[in-house]
Amino acid sequence: VEVRVRRAGSAHESPAENGLAHAVEHMVFKGGSAPGDYDARFERMGGEASAQTTRDTTAYRVSVLPEHADAAIRLLGELVCRPRFRAADWLRERQVIREEMKVAASDSRKTG
Repeated sequence: VEVRVRRAGSAHESPAENGLAHAVEHMVFKGGSAPGDYDARFERMGGEASAQTTRDTTAYRVSVLPEHADAAIRLLGELVCRPRFRAADWLRERQVIREEMKVAASDSRKTG
């Protein structure tokens, strides 16, 4: 199952907003009663969740066992439509994103 949010990518950010779409992508998965709650719930359905931000879209996807498809669709909808943005999670996630940026900067395939 995949939910793709159009006009939610880096091409739609102003210079002052640079990186915000990627940060929001990360923060959406921090929802639930505690950080990691959604990941654990999808794993109990025999699956996993992931997300990706591109220039035009942000995609949130989950794959689960077929018998859990309905529950996964509801949960993915909850995750995307009612994210929780806690201050402590923003602080932790900034460091995660910085590390991702360092890795991408060291990958010659991504830098030119």
